[in-house]
Amino acid sequence: KQILSKLMNSWRLLDELAVLRSIYLLGS
Repeated sequence: KQILSKLMNSWRLLDELAVLRSIYLLGS
């Protein structure tokens, strides 16, 4: 269970980074 929660947390972080990157690319 703990490993699964860690995976979900890292996946969510990667998703947020992808969104931030797309916003940055659109803004530039």
